[in-house]
Amino acid sequence: MSCTRKRGPLPAACLACLACVVTVLVGGAGEAPSISGPRDLFALQGIDQSHFERLTDGTPWQEGENETLLKIMYRLHRSFRWMDVESSSLGHPDPARLAEDPGAYRGEIFQLAGRVASLAVCRPAPEVAQRFELSHYYRCEFLLGDDGQPATLFARTVPEAWKKNRESLDAPAGAFAVFLKLGSDDARRPLPIFVASRVAWYPPTRLGNLGFDAGLFDDLRPEEPAGRQEGAADRPGRRTLADLRLTGRNRECFYQMLAAVGRAQPGQLIGEAAEELRRTGKDRFSVVSLFNRPLELQGRLVVLSGTARQVIPIRVSDEDVVSRFGIDHYYQVFLFTDDSQSNPLVFCLRELPKGMPVGEGAQYGEYVTVAGFFFNTWAYRNRRSGDTSAAQEEWQLAPLLIGRDLQWHPQRKPASNPYLGAIAGALFVVALFGVWLALWRHSRGDRQFHDTTIARQFALDSGISLDKIGLDADGTPDFSGLEQPSGPGSNGSGQSPGPEADGAPRPDSMP
Repeated sequence: MSCTRKRGPLPAACLACLACVVTVLVGGAGEAPSISGPRDLFALQGIDQSHFERLTDGTPWQEGENETLLKIMYRLHRSFRWMDVESSSLGHPDPARLAEDPGAYRGEIFQLAGRVASLAVCRPAPEVAQRFELSHYYRCEFLLGDDGQPATLFARTVPEAWKKNRESLDAPAGAFAVFLKLGSDDARRPLPIFVASRVAWYPPTRLGNLGFDAGLFDDLRPEEPAGRQEGAADRPGRRTLADLRLTGRNRECFYQMLAAVGRAQPGQLIGEAAEELRRTGKDRFSVVSLFNRPLELQGRLVVLSGTARQVIPIRVSDEDVVSRFGIDHYYQVFLFTDDSQSNPLVFCLRELPKGMPVGEGAQYGEYVTVAGFFFNTWAYRNRRSGDTSAAQEEWQLAPLLIGRDLQWHPQRKPASNPYLGAIAGALFVVALFGVWLALWRHSRGDRQFHDTTIARQFALDSGISLDKIGLDADGTPDFSGLEQPSGPGSNGSGQSPGPEADGAPRPDSMP
Protein backbone atom coordinates (compact mmCIF):
# COMPACT_ATOMS: atom_id res chain seq x y z
CA MET A 1 0.00 0.00 0.00
CA SER A 2 1.28 3.46 -0.83
CA CYS A 3 0.17 7.01 -0.20
CA THR A 4 2.79 8.72 -2.34
CA ARG A 5 0.84 8.82 -5.61
CA LYS A 6 0.93 12.30 -7.11
CA ARG A 7 -2.39 14.01 -7.41
CA GLY A 8 -3.29 15.25 -10.88
CA PRO A 9 -5.17 18.46 -11.60
CA LEU A 10 -8.81 18.48 -10.62
CA PRO A 11 -11.31 17.92 -13.47
CA ALA A 12 -12.88 20.95 -15.09
CA ALA A 13 -16.24 20.08 -13.57
CA CYS A 14 -14.71 20.09 -10.08
CA LEU A 15 -13.06 23.43 -10.70
CA ALA A 16 -16.35 24.89 -11.91
CA CYS A 17 -18.06 23.57 -8.80
CA LEU A 18 -15.35 25.05 -6.59
CA ALA A 19 -15.63 28.40 -8.34
CA CYS A 20 -19.33 28.46 -7.50
CA VAL A 21 -18.54 27.66 -3.86
CA VAL A 22 -15.93 30.39 -3.72
CA THR A 23 -18.29 32.90 -5.30
CA VAL A 24 -20.94 32.15 -2.70
CA LEU A 25 -18.54 32.25 0.24
CA VAL A 26 -16.64 35.39 -0.67
CA GLY A 27 -19.46 37.22 -2.39
CA GLY A 28 -17.73 37.27 -5.75
CA ALA A 29 -15.14 39.82 -4.55
CA GLY A 30 -11.55 39.41 -5.59
CA GLU A 31 -9.91 36.46 -7.32
CA ALA A 32 -10.70 32.88 -6.38
CA PRO A 33 -7.98 31.25 -4.25
CA SER A 34 -5.90 28.42 -5.68
CA ILE A 35 -7.34 24.93 -5.06
CA SER A 36 -4.80 22.14 -4.69
CA GLY A 37 -6.64 19.49 -2.67
CA PRO A 38 -9.43 18.64 -0.24
CA ARG A 39 -7.86 20.73 2.55
CA ASP A 40 -8.51 23.81 0.41
CA LEU A 41 -12.07 22.62 -0.23
CA PHE A 42 -12.68 22.19 3.48
CA ALA A 43 -11.19 25.64 4.19
CA LEU A 44 -13.65 27.21 1.76
CA GLN A 45 -16.48 25.58 3.70
CA GLY A 46 -15.38 26.73 7.15
CA ILE A 47 -13.16 23.80 8.17
CA ASP A 48 -9.79 25.48 8.46
CA GLN A 49 -6.46 24.66 10.05
CA SER A 50 -7.77 25.41 13.55
CA HIS A 51 -10.19 22.47 13.28
CA PHE A 52 -7.42 20.04 12.33
CA GLU A 53 -5.23 21.30 15.17
CA ARG A 54 -7.81 19.97 17.62
CA LEU A 55 -6.90 16.41 16.58
CA THR A 56 -4.17 14.86 18.73
CA ASP A 57 -2.07 12.04 17.31
CA GLY A 58 -1.06 9.05 19.44
CA THR A 59 -4.24 9.10 21.56
CA PRO A 60 -7.60 7.33 21.26
CA TRP A 61 -10.51 9.27 19.85
CA GLN A 62 -11.70 11.94 22.26
CA GLU A 63 -15.03 13.68 22.78
CA GLY A 64 -13.54 17.09 22.02
CA GLU A 65 -12.61 15.96 18.53
CA ASN A 66 -16.20 15.26 17.49
CA GLU A 67 -16.76 18.83 16.24
CA THR A 68 -14.17 18.42 13.50
CA LEU A 69 -15.38 14.90 12.74
CA LEU A 70 -19.03 15.87 12.29
CA LYS A 71 -18.25 18.98 10.25
CA ILE A 72 -16.19 16.96 7.79
CA MET A 73 -18.81 14.21 7.65
CA TYR A 74 -21.54 16.78 6.98
CA ARG A 75 -19.57 18.48 4.18
CA LEU A 76 -18.66 15.17 2.54
CA HIS A 77 -22.35 14.34 2.42
CA ARG A 78 -23.71 17.74 1.43
CA SER A 79 -21.04 19.56 -0.57
CA PHE A 80 -18.83 16.94 -2.22
CA ARG A 81 -19.88 15.04 -5.31
CA TRP A 82 -18.70 11.49 -6.01
CA MET A 83 -16.38 12.84 -8.72
CA ASP A 84 -14.92 15.42 -6.33
CA VAL A 85 -14.06 12.76 -3.76
CA GLU A 86 -12.70 10.13 -6.14
CA SER A 87 -10.62 12.56 -8.18
CA SER A 88 -9.00 13.90 -4.99
CA SER A 89 -7.98 10.46 -3.70
CA LEU A 90 -4.29 9.70 -3.06
CA GLY A 91 -4.93 5.97 -3.51
CA HIS A 92 -4.50 3.28 -0.86
CA PRO A 93 -2.94 4.49 2.40
CA ASP A 94 0.40 3.26 3.72
CA PRO A 95 0.13 3.21 7.55
CA ALA A 96 3.92 3.38 7.94
CA ARG A 97 4.13 6.61 5.94
CA LEU A 98 1.17 8.05 7.82
CA ALA A 99 3.00 7.30 11.07
CA GLU A 100 6.15 9.11 9.88
CA ASP A 101 4.38 12.43 9.31
CA PRO A 102 0.65 12.34 10.06
CA GLY A 103 0.31 16.12 9.80
CA ALA A 104 1.35 16.05 6.13
CA TYR A 105 -1.60 13.80 5.24
CA ARG A 106 -4.24 15.12 7.63
CA GLY A 107 -7.35 16.11 5.69
CA GLU A 108 -6.33 14.14 2.58
CA ILE A 109 -8.61 11.57 0.94
CA PHE A 110 -7.59 7.91 0.59
CA GLN A 111 -9.24 4.83 -0.91
CA LEU A 112 -9.69 2.17 1.75
CA ALA A 113 -10.00 -1.52 0.87
CA GLY A 114 -10.29 -4.43 3.27
CA ARG A 115 -12.86 -5.82 5.65
CA VAL A 116 -15.14 -4.47 8.36
CA ALA A 117 -14.96 -6.59 11.50
CA SER A 118 -17.53 -4.76 13.63
CA LEU A 119 -19.43 -1.51 13.96
CA ALA A 120 -21.03 0.54 16.72
CA VAL A 121 -23.74 3.20 16.65
CA CYS A 122 -22.79 6.68 17.87
CA ARG A 123 -25.50 9.15 18.90
CA PRO A 124 -24.67 12.86 19.23
CA ALA A 125 -26.49 15.18 21.62
CA PRO A 126 -29.90 16.34 20.34
CA GLU A 127 -28.75 19.89 19.62
CA VAL A 128 -25.71 18.56 17.73
CA ALA A 129 -27.85 16.07 15.83
CA GLN A 130 -30.18 18.85 14.72
CA ARG A 131 -27.31 21.07 13.70
CA PHE A 132 -25.70 18.45 11.48
CA GLU A 133 -28.96 16.78 10.38
CA LEU A 134 -27.69 13.50 11.81
CA SER A 135 -29.42 11.42 14.46
CA HIS A 136 -26.66 8.78 14.52
CA TYR A 137 -23.52 7.65 12.74
CA TYR A 138 -21.26 4.59 12.87
CA ARG A 139 -17.82 3.63 14.09
CA CYS A 140 -16.35 0.74 12.09
CA GLU A 141 -13.36 -1.42 13.01
CA PHE A 142 -11.65 -1.68 9.63
CA LEU A 143 -8.91 -4.15 8.60
CA LEU A 144 -6.87 -2.64 5.77
CA GLY A 145 -5.48 -4.64 2.87
CA ASP A 146 -4.42 -8.27 2.85
CA ASP A 147 -2.38 -8.00 6.05
CA GLY A 148 -5.35 -6.78 8.11
CA GLN A 149 -3.81 -3.51 9.37
CA PRO A 150 -6.32 -2.18 11.98
CA ALA A 151 -7.95 1.20 11.38
CA THR A 152 -10.99 3.09 12.61
CA LEU A 153 -13.53 4.48 10.20
CA PHE A 154 -16.38 6.83 11.13
CA ALA A 155 -19.17 6.85 8.55
CA ARG A 156 -22.55 8.46 8.12
CA THR A 157 -24.03 5.44 6.27
CA VAL A 158 -23.39 1.68 6.30
CA PRO A 159 -25.26 -1.12 4.48
CA GLU A 160 -28.55 -2.12 6.10
CA ALA A 161 -27.52 -5.79 6.07
CA TRP A 162 -24.68 -5.07 8.52
CA LYS A 163 -26.96 -3.70 11.21
CA LYS A 164 -28.38 -7.11 12.09
CA ASN A 165 -25.02 -8.47 13.26
CA ARG A 166 -22.92 -5.46 14.18
CA GLU A 167 -20.53 -7.03 16.69
CA SER A 168 -19.17 -9.89 14.56
CA LEU A 169 -18.99 -8.80 10.96
CA ASP A 170 -16.57 -10.04 8.35
CA ALA A 171 -17.68 -8.03 5.34
CA PRO A 172 -15.50 -7.10 2.34
CA ALA A 173 -15.66 -3.33 2.26
CA GLY A 174 -14.21 -0.13 0.89
CA ALA A 175 -14.52 3.64 1.25
CA PHE A 176 -13.16 6.98 0.08
CA ALA A 177 -12.25 8.50 3.44
CA VAL A 178 -10.50 11.54 4.93
CA PHE A 179 -7.51 10.85 7.16
CA LEU A 180 -7.92 12.50 10.59
CA LYS A 181 -5.21 11.29 12.93
CA LEU A 182 -3.34 8.33 14.44
CA GLY A 183 -5.07 6.68 17.38
CA SER A 184 -1.94 4.89 18.67
CA ASP A 185 1.63 5.88 19.41
CA ASP A 186 2.93 2.44 18.44
CA ALA A 187 5.01 3.13 15.33
CA ARG A 188 5.04 -0.60 14.49
CA ARG A 189 1.24 -0.83 14.57
CA PRO A 190 -0.26 2.63 14.12
CA LEU A 191 -4.02 3.01 14.21
CA PRO A 192 -5.11 5.45 11.48
CA ILE A 193 -8.53 7.05 11.95
CA PHE A 194 -10.65 8.10 8.96
CA VAL A 195 -14.08 9.59 8.25
CA ALA A 196 -16.30 8.92 5.22
CA SER A 197 -19.79 9.63 4.02
CA ARG A 198 -20.54 5.94 3.39
CA VAL A 199 -18.96 2.49 3.45
CA ALA A 200 -19.18 0.28 0.38
CA TRP A 201 -19.91 -3.46 0.60
CA TYR A 202 -18.53 -6.03 -1.87
CA PRO A 203 -20.08 -9.41 -0.93
CA PRO A 204 -18.73 -12.63 -2.54
CA THR A 205 -21.38 -12.66 -5.25
CA ARG A 206 -21.13 -12.24 -9.01
CA LEU A 207 -21.90 -8.54 -8.69
CA GLY A 208 -19.63 -8.07 -5.70
CA ASN A 209 -16.76 -9.76 -7.51
CA LEU A 210 -17.26 -7.29 -10.37
CA GLY A 211 -16.75 -4.37 -7.95
CA PHE A 212 -20.36 -3.38 -7.32
CA ASP A 213 -21.26 -1.84 -3.96
CA ALA A 214 -24.25 -3.95 -2.82
CA GLY A 215 -25.04 -1.40 -0.13
CA LEU A 216 -26.37 0.86 -2.88
CA PHE A 217 -29.43 -1.39 -3.11
CA ASP A 218 -30.54 0.34 0.09
CA ASP A 219 -31.18 3.43 -2.04
CA LEU A 220 -33.85 1.48 -3.93
CA ARG A 221 -35.80 0.58 -0.81
CA PRO A 222 -39.03 2.43 -0.04
CA GLU A 223 -38.53 5.69 1.81
CA GLU A 224 -38.37 5.15 5.55
CA PRO A 225 -41.25 6.70 7.51
CA ALA A 226 -40.39 9.85 9.44
CA GLY A 227 -39.15 9.19 12.95
CA ARG A 228 -38.06 5.59 12.36
CA GLN A 229 -35.27 4.70 14.78
CA GLU A 230 -32.09 2.91 13.77
CA GLY A 231 -32.34 -0.74 14.68
CA ALA A 232 -36.12 -0.91 14.40
CA ALA A 233 -37.75 -3.93 12.78
CA ASP A 234 -36.70 -4.22 9.16
CA ARG A 235 -40.10 -3.99 7.49
CA PRO A 236 -40.16 -2.64 3.95
CA GLY A 237 -42.59 0.21 3.56
CA ARG A 238 -45.20 0.44 0.88
CA ARG A 239 -43.66 1.17 -2.51
CA THR A 240 -44.85 4.33 -4.19
CA LEU A 241 -44.44 5.68 -7.71
CA ALA A 242 -41.54 7.80 -6.49
CA ASP A 243 -39.75 4.64 -5.30
CA LEU A 244 -40.00 3.07 -8.76
CA ARG A 245 -38.83 5.97 -10.91
CA LEU A 246 -35.22 6.56 -11.92
CA THR A 247 -34.21 9.65 -9.98
CA GLY A 248 -31.13 11.10 -8.33
CA ARG A 249 -31.76 8.85 -5.32
CA ASN A 250 -30.97 5.67 -7.26
CA ARG A 251 -28.68 7.22 -9.88
CA GLU A 252 -25.46 6.03 -8.24
CA CYS A 253 -26.72 2.45 -7.92
CA PHE A 254 -27.78 2.36 -11.58
CA TYR A 255 -24.49 3.61 -13.02
CA GLN A 256 -22.28 1.62 -10.64
CA MET A 257 -24.06 -1.56 -11.73
CA LEU A 258 -23.72 -0.53 -15.38
CA ALA A 259 -19.99 0.00 -14.79
CA ALA A 260 -19.66 -3.35 -12.98
CA VAL A 261 -21.14 -5.42 -15.81
CA GLY A 262 -18.68 -3.73 -18.17
CA ARG A 263 -15.88 -5.49 -16.27
CA ALA A 264 -17.22 -8.90 -17.29
CA GLN A 265 -15.95 -10.65 -20.41
CA PRO A 266 -18.16 -10.76 -23.54
CA GLY A 267 -20.72 -13.52 -23.13
CA GLN A 268 -19.59 -14.26 -19.55
CA LEU A 269 -22.87 -13.37 -17.87
CA ILE A 270 -24.94 -15.41 -20.34
CA GLY A 271 -22.71 -18.43 -19.78
CA GLU A 272 -22.80 -18.17 -15.97
CA ALA A 273 -26.57 -17.72 -15.88
CA ALA A 274 -27.12 -20.66 -18.25
CA GLU A 275 -24.85 -22.84 -16.11
CA GLU A 276 -26.84 -21.96 -13.00
CA LEU A 277 -30.06 -22.95 -14.79
CA ARG A 278 -28.55 -26.32 -15.68
CA ARG A 279 -27.55 -26.93 -12.07
CA THR A 280 -31.12 -26.32 -10.93
CA GLY A 281 -32.50 -28.66 -13.59
CA LYS A 282 -34.52 -25.95 -15.34
CA ASP A 283 -34.51 -25.08 -19.00
CA ARG A 284 -35.48 -21.43 -18.56
CA PHE A 285 -36.02 -18.75 -15.94
CA SER A 286 -39.63 -17.75 -15.20
CA VAL A 287 -40.23 -14.00 -15.35
CA VAL A 288 -43.23 -14.18 -12.99
CA SER A 289 -41.08 -13.71 -9.89
CA LEU A 290 -39.47 -10.60 -11.39
CA PHE A 291 -42.92 -9.02 -11.57
CA ASN A 292 -44.27 -10.33 -8.25
CA ARG A 293 -41.25 -10.52 -5.89
CA PRO A 294 -38.86 -7.73 -6.94
CA LEU A 295 -37.40 -6.90 -3.51
CA GLU A 296 -36.25 -10.50 -3.05
CA LEU A 297 -34.42 -10.67 -6.37
CA GLN A 298 -32.34 -7.49 -6.47
CA GLY A 299 -28.91 -8.39 -7.81
CA ARG A 300 -30.07 -11.78 -9.15
CA LEU A 301 -28.52 -12.84 -12.46
CA VAL A 302 -31.04 -14.22 -14.96
CA VAL A 303 -30.93 -15.19 -18.64
CA LEU A 304 -33.96 -14.83 -20.92
CA SER A 305 -34.80 -15.38 -24.57
CA GLY A 306 -37.49 -13.57 -26.50
CA THR A 307 -38.27 -10.93 -29.08
CA ALA A 308 -36.78 -7.45 -28.73
CA ARG A 309 -39.42 -4.99 -29.93
CA GLN A 310 -37.38 -1.89 -29.15
CA VAL A 311 -33.61 -1.45 -29.15
CA ILE A 312 -32.43 2.16 -28.91
CA PRO A 313 -29.17 3.83 -27.86
CA ILE A 314 -29.25 6.15 -24.83
CA ARG A 315 -26.67 8.94 -24.70
CA VAL A 316 -25.17 9.87 -21.32
CA SER A 317 -24.42 13.56 -20.99
CA ASP A 318 -23.60 13.56 -17.26
CA GLU A 319 -19.94 14.54 -17.00
CA ASP A 320 -19.66 12.83 -13.62
CA VAL A 321 -20.65 9.45 -15.12
CA VAL A 322 -18.49 9.85 -18.22
CA SER A 323 -15.46 10.87 -16.15
CA ARG A 324 -15.75 8.22 -13.43
CA PHE A 325 -16.98 5.20 -15.39
CA GLY A 326 -16.20 5.98 -19.02
CA ILE A 327 -19.85 5.42 -19.94
CA ASP A 328 -21.13 7.79 -22.62
CA HIS A 329 -23.94 5.57 -23.91
CA TYR A 330 -25.83 2.34 -23.33
CA TYR A 331 -28.66 0.46 -25.05
CA GLN A 332 -32.24 0.07 -23.86
CA VAL A 333 -33.90 -3.20 -24.93
CA PHE A 334 -37.60 -3.94 -24.48
CA LEU A 335 -37.85 -7.75 -24.40
CA PHE A 336 -41.03 -9.85 -24.69
CA THR A 337 -40.83 -13.50 -23.64
CA ASP A 338 -43.30 -16.37 -24.01
CA ASP A 339 -44.42 -16.05 -20.38
CA SER A 340 -44.37 -12.25 -19.99
CA GLN A 341 -47.96 -12.02 -21.34
CA SER A 342 -47.33 -9.00 -23.58
CA ASN A 343 -45.57 -7.17 -20.73
CA PRO A 344 -42.03 -6.01 -21.51
CA LEU A 345 -38.87 -6.57 -19.52
CA VAL A 346 -36.35 -3.76 -19.96
CA PHE A 347 -32.61 -4.47 -20.24
CA CYS A 348 -29.93 -1.78 -20.16
CA LEU A 349 -26.82 -3.10 -21.92
CA ARG A 350 -23.31 -1.80 -22.50
CA GLU A 351 -22.92 -3.33 -25.98
CA LEU A 352 -24.78 -4.85 -28.94
CA PRO A 353 -23.48 -7.50 -31.36
CA LYS A 354 -21.85 -6.15 -34.49
CA GLY A 355 -24.37 -5.63 -37.25
CA MET A 356 -27.47 -5.87 -35.07
CA PRO A 357 -29.96 -3.20 -36.16
CA VAL A 358 -31.54 -0.79 -33.69
CA GLY A 359 -35.11 0.42 -33.98
CA GLU A 360 -38.63 0.27 -32.65
CA GLY A 361 -42.22 0.08 -33.89
CA ALA A 362 -44.55 -2.57 -35.26
CA GLN A 363 -42.15 -3.65 -38.00
CA TYR A 364 -39.15 -4.12 -35.69
CA GLY A 365 -38.46 -7.47 -33.99
CA GLU A 366 -35.24 -9.36 -33.31
CA TYR A 367 -34.95 -12.67 -31.45
CA VAL A 368 -32.26 -12.48 -28.75
CA THR A 369 -30.86 -14.17 -25.65
CA VAL A 370 -29.79 -11.75 -22.93
CA ALA A 371 -28.50 -11.99 -19.35
CA GLY A 372 -28.63 -9.28 -16.71
CA PHE A 373 -28.78 -8.50 -13.01
CA PHE A 374 -32.19 -7.50 -11.72
CA PHE A 375 -32.09 -3.85 -10.67
CA ASN A 376 -35.62 -2.87 -9.65
CA THR A 377 -39.17 -2.48 -10.86
CA TRP A 378 -39.15 0.55 -13.12
CA ALA A 379 -42.02 3.00 -13.61
CA TYR A 380 -41.94 4.77 -16.97
CA ARG A 381 -44.37 6.79 -19.06
CA ASN A 382 -46.03 4.87 -21.86
CA ARG A 383 -48.34 6.44 -24.43
CA ARG A 384 -51.48 4.62 -25.43
CA SER A 385 -51.39 3.08 -28.88
CA GLY A 386 -52.39 5.64 -31.49
CA ASP A 387 -52.23 8.55 -29.05
CA THR A 388 -49.61 11.29 -29.33
CA SER A 389 -50.92 13.72 -26.72
CA ALA A 390 -49.03 13.94 -23.44
CA ALA A 391 -52.37 13.84 -21.60
CA GLN A 392 -52.80 10.23 -22.71
CA GLU A 393 -49.47 9.07 -21.25
CA GLU A 394 -49.79 6.42 -18.56
CA TRP A 395 -47.34 5.01 -16.04
CA GLN A 396 -46.30 1.43 -16.78
CA LEU A 397 -44.25 -0.92 -14.62
CA ALA A 398 -41.57 -3.24 -15.95
CA PRO A 399 -38.68 -5.24 -14.43
CA LEU A 400 -35.42 -3.40 -15.13
CA LEU A 401 -32.26 -5.47 -15.57
CA ILE A 402 -28.67 -4.45 -16.32
CA GLY A 403 -26.32 -6.56 -18.43
CA ARG A 404 -23.25 -6.37 -20.60
CA ASP A 405 -24.35 -7.73 -23.99
CA LEU A 406 -26.71 -10.16 -25.73
CA GLN A 407 -26.77 -12.96 -28.27
CA TRP A 408 -28.52 -12.05 -31.50
CA HIS A 409 -30.31 -14.75 -33.49
CA PRO A 410 -30.96 -13.14 -36.89
CA GLN A 411 -33.61 -14.75 -39.08
CA ARG A 412 -32.10 -16.62 -41.99
CA LYS A 413 -33.27 -15.52 -45.42
CA PRO A 414 -34.09 -18.33 -47.91
CA ALA A 415 -31.20 -19.08 -50.24
CA SER A 416 -31.65 -17.65 -53.73
CA ASN A 417 -31.72 -20.15 -56.71
CA PRO A 418 -29.78 -18.86 -59.75
CA TYR A 419 -32.05 -20.91 -62.08
CA LEU A 420 -35.32 -19.40 -60.82
CA GLY A 421 -34.99 -16.36 -63.12
CA ALA A 422 -34.36 -18.50 -66.21
CA ILE A 423 -37.27 -20.82 -65.37
CA ALA A 424 -39.62 -17.88 -64.82
CA GLY A 425 -38.54 -16.33 -68.14
CA ALA A 426 -39.10 -19.59 -70.01
CA LEU A 427 -42.56 -20.01 -68.51
CA PHE A 428 -43.43 -16.48 -69.57
CA VAL A 429 -42.34 -17.18 -73.16
CA VAL A 430 -44.40 -20.40 -73.21
CA ALA A 431 -47.46 -18.57 -71.89
CA LEU A 432 -47.01 -15.82 -74.46
CA PHE A 433 -46.72 -18.41 -77.24
CA GLY A 434 -49.90 -20.10 -75.99
CA VAL A 435 -51.82 -16.81 -76.14
CA TRP A 436 -50.53 -16.16 -79.69
CA LEU A 437 -51.49 -19.68 -80.76
CA ALA A 438 -55.01 -19.29 -79.38
CA LEU A 439 -55.50 -15.98 -81.17
CA TRP A 440 -54.14 -17.44 -84.42
CA ARG A 441 -56.49 -20.41 -84.30
CA HIS A 442 -59.42 -18.13 -83.51
CA SER A 443 -58.69 -15.87 -86.52
CA ARG A 444 -58.22 -18.92 -88.76
CA GLY A 445 -61.68 -20.22 -87.74
CA ASP A 446 -63.28 -16.87 -88.61
CA ARG A 447 -61.85 -17.03 -92.14
CA GLN A 448 -63.10 -20.57 -92.62
CA PHE A 449 -66.61 -19.57 -91.46
CA HIS A 450 -66.65 -16.66 -93.91
CA ASP A 451 -65.46 -18.76 -96.80
CA THR A 452 -67.86 -21.64 -96.20
CA THR A 453 -71.03 -19.88 -95.01
CA ILE A 454 -71.30 -16.16 -95.66
CA ALA A 455 -69.62 -16.06 -99.04
CA ARG A 456 -71.47 -19.16 -100.28
CA GLN A 457 -74.94 -17.79 -99.19
CA PHE A 458 -74.64 -14.56 -101.14
CA ALA A 459 -72.66 -15.88 -104.11
CA LEU A 460 -74.30 -15.51 -107.61
CA ASP A 461 -75.10 -18.51 -109.67
CA SER A 462 -72.75 -19.19 -112.43
CA GLY A 463 -73.43 -17.07 -115.56
CA ILE A 464 -75.86 -14.53 -113.93
CA SER A 465 -75.08 -10.79 -114.18
CA LEU A 466 -75.92 -8.14 -111.55
CA ASP A 467 -78.00 -6.31 -114.20
CA LYS A 468 -80.51 -9.17 -114.33
CA ILE A 469 -81.34 -9.76 -110.66
CA GLY A 470 -84.14 -7.07 -110.47
CA LEU A 471 -82.66 -4.51 -108.09
CA ASP A 472 -84.41 -1.08 -108.03
CA ALA A 473 -81.76 1.45 -108.79
CA ASP A 474 -83.80 4.68 -109.01
CA GLY A 475 -82.19 6.05 -105.85
CA THR A 476 -85.46 6.97 -104.00
CA PRO A 477 -86.27 5.58 -100.55
CA ASP A 478 -89.31 3.31 -100.18
CA PHE A 479 -91.42 3.85 -96.97
CA SER A 480 -94.28 1.65 -98.04
CA GLY A 481 -93.39 -0.94 -95.48
CA LEU A 482 -93.91 1.47 -92.54
CA GLU A 483 -97.32 1.35 -90.80
CA GLN A 484 -99.04 4.33 -89.15
CA PRO A 485 -98.31 4.54 -85.44
CA SER A 486 -101.08 3.50 -83.10
CA GLY A 487 -101.56 3.45 -79.36
CA PRO A 488 -101.22 5.99 -76.55
CA GLY A 489 -98.40 7.90 -78.23
CA SER A 490 -100.22 8.43 -81.59
CA ASN A 491 -102.35 11.38 -82.79
CA GLY A 492 -103.52 9.67 -85.91
CA SER A 493 -101.91 12.20 -88.21
CA GLY A 494 -98.50 10.70 -88.62
CA GLN A 495 -96.87 13.58 -86.75
CA SER A 496 -95.10 13.57 -83.47
CA PRO A 497 -97.34 14.10 -80.46
CA GLY A 498 -97.25 17.55 -78.82
CA PRO A 499 -96.52 18.37 -75.21
CA GLU A 500 -100.13 17.86 -74.19
CA ALA A 501 -100.18 14.37 -75.58
CA ASP A 502 -97.47 12.87 -73.37
CA GLY A 503 -99.38 13.26 -70.14
CA ALA A 504 -97.13 16.02 -68.75
CA PRO A 505 -98.95 18.69 -66.70
CA ARG A 506 -99.55 22.02 -68.40
CA PRO A 507 -97.92 25.09 -66.94
CA ASP A 508 -101.31 26.68 -66.16
CA SER A 509 -102.54 23.54 -64.37
CA MET A 510 -99.64 23.48 -61.84
CA PRO A 511 -100.61 24.57 -58.34
